[in-house]
Amino acid sequence: MNDYLKDHPELFIPARKKLHFFGSDLELRRSRRITTQEYLSYFALARAEKRLGEASVWYLYSQRAAAEIKAFSPAARIIIMLRNPVDMMYSMHSQRLYSGKQDIRDFAEALEVEEERRQGLRPYQDNFDVKGASYRGHHRLEAARGA
Repeated sequence: MNDYLKDHPELFIPARKKLHFFGSDLELRRSRRITTQEYLSYFALARAEKRLGEASVWYLYSQRAAAEIKAFSPAARIIIMLRNPVDMMYSMHSQRLYSGKQDIRDFAEALEVEEERRQGLRPYQDNFDVKGASYRGHHRLEAARGA
C-alpha cells in the first residue's frame, strides 16, 4: 500500500518506511526512538501535497499509537490494509528466512517453537519486541481486526 500511496500526486510519503514514531508502548530493540524533530524531518521534502503519511505496520500492535496519532494531528486519518491471515503467516516466514531473522526453514516447525520465542527463549534477531515473533499472534491480530 505504501508504494501505491507514494505514487498518488496529492500525497507525500517519505522514502523511509517504518518510522515507528508513535506507539510508545512498543518496546523497540533499536538504540532509541526518533525525536519529534527527526520525525518531522522525513516530511521536509513535501510541497503542495494535500496529505502527508507514513507506513509503520507495528502501530497495529500498539495500544497507544492511535491516540498518540490523534493527539499529534487531530485531523489525521489511519488507513490499514489487511491480508488473509494464513497467507500472511507464510509470507512472514518466507520474509524472515530471506532476511536471516528466521533460523527454522520448515514452517510447521517454526510454528511449534513460537511460544518459546514469545517468551524470549529463542528470540529472533528482529528490531522489535517479542510480540512480533509470533506467527499466530499476527494471525489473531488480523482476525480480530476483521480480516
